[in-house]
Amino acid sequence: MEWNSLLFWIAGLSSAIAIVRMVRSPLRQWGFIGVSALVLVTIGVAWLINPEVAGFAGGIVWAALVLAPAILYRRVTRASASMQYDTAARWAMAARLLHPLDGWWYLPRLYRANALLDRGEDAAAEREFEFLRTLKPPIGPTAEIQLHRLKRDWVGVAEVAQTASRLRGLTQSSALVPLYLRALGELNQIDSMLQVYEQCRLTFSSEAFSNVRAMARWMVLAYAGRTAALDELLDHFFRGLSRDRRRFWLARAEWAAGRTESAAAKMALLAQSPERGIAIAAAQILENPPPPAVFMPQGDWVLDQAEQDSRHERAYAIAPHGYANWPAVTYTIIAANIVVFFLEISMGGSENSDTLLKLGAAYPGGGWWRAITANFLHLGIAHILLNMLALRALGPFVEQFVGRVRFAIIYAISGVGAVAGVLVLMRMGLVEADYLVGASGAIMGLIGAMGAILLHGWLRAGAMVAKRRLPLIGFIVVLQVIFDAMTPQVSGSAHLIGLGLGFVVTIALISFGQTTPDEALIDPPRGIDVQKDTEQ
Repeated sequence: MEWNSLLFWIAGLSSAIAIVRMVRSPLRQWGFIGVSALVLVTIGVAWLINPEVAGFAGGIVWAALVLAPAILYRRVTRASASMQYDTAARWAMAARLLHPLDGWWYLPRLYRANALLDRGEDAAAEREFEFLRTLKPPIGPTAEIQLHRLKRDWVGVAEVAQTASRLRGLTQSSALVPLYLRALGELNQIDSMLQVYEQCRLTFSSEAFSNVRAMARWMVLAYAGRTAALDELLDHFFRGLSRDRRRFWLARAEWAAGRTESAAAKMALLAQSPERGIAIAAAQILENPPPPAVFMPQGDWVLDQAEQDSRHERAYAIAPHGYANWPAVTYTIIAANIVVFFLEISMGGSENSDTLLKLGAAYPGGGWWRAITANFLHLGIAHILLNMLALRALGPFVEQFVGRVRFAIIYAISGVGAVAGVLVLMRMGLVEADYLVGASGAIMGLIGAMGAILLHGWLRAGAMVAKRRLPLIGFIVVLQVIFDAMTPQVSGSAHLIGLGLGFVVTIALISFGQTTPDEALIDPPRGIDVQKDTEQ
């Protein structure tokens, strides 16, 4: 596969997927939709003028206006979610140069103001927030809320968030929801906090609100005293959180759970923290101790749902925040493919037919072992690059869910079965005879495996997050079929066989040996007495 064709499909498919996802999302970022459409227009116009450069033209626009800002935006959200505001400001500064739309232009200044507030530089933070509060939503209301937070005016925080939600709707005010929940928690209005959370739980079901959902759960679990669940949430979704900040929130949850003696001892240590914001917050709690959380019995149901949703988010996240176990099999397979690729080059070239046949390319009448070796051979650098990027994107999720041994089984059966199946079709005269190389059959098996996992999670575990993510798998499969039909050198038959085998084998494997589909993923919380937490 040549570079022009590779870039054509990468830029075109990713832009099409981005448009579909953002149009379906309640929180539409019209700037990103516009630049993604621009990529498709660029590819189309370039194709009409000169098809041989259409991929390069679209790839350049896509890399500069879609890929780079998206990568930077992910770093911004991860840093801000972990309250690393200086880091978030630096990434946001770079991002806004490439994408000044969708309210990004003032994000660096907002994060710098939060960093000042976090360091206890209240006067400087107040000046920044006073300017930012005059801007349009979401920057303006967020800055106004931070002004109230600076003064520990939690009533003011709640009023601003409530007003913004009423005027603009919950989805358009989503960034304010975690702060609203925190304000209700600080005011010890736990029943109201849980009621607001339950209202938001279904409203923020879209993938666009994954970070908002995680932060909202953080607040309700902390102020309702679910220490073990909070520990698990922070460990997975907020790994960038500093050690003292993490300890502060766990101690705050302990206090809400009624373990005030233990929590007070931890707060006393945190009052000496080098992180000034943490030290101030811990000292204020010791000076004005909050009461343990008290709420109506139905609140336990809301909290149980929050814990279950958190586990499902972790189990069925296609692009999760982090993995409990290193995906060793995925990286071993990638390394093996790279080693073999360099062997191809050393023996005459990766696009040399004699070299590929000598190393094990599969063809009708060849040895059975070629159905195995063909999976580690690639025709040119573009071919191996595309396959290894796909394996890196898909492999860790499947391996984390099913385990290393089962992952290896799924990958092997999908890859070998795809090659063997096409060889059978060649012998029957249904497919033109040629030699076969590449790991794409096995990789399509991983897409089938992802579909099986999500379907299983929806039907058996009742995970709505799995149901929401299923259409994306279907969309990828449709695009792949279109790509195969328009690219003669690609074996669409191998892809479909691998896809089907991956789906069937995964369904068979995950249907036995697990009580619930996500058991294998959820580690026990570290350093927390789960039994004691349950008894509170």
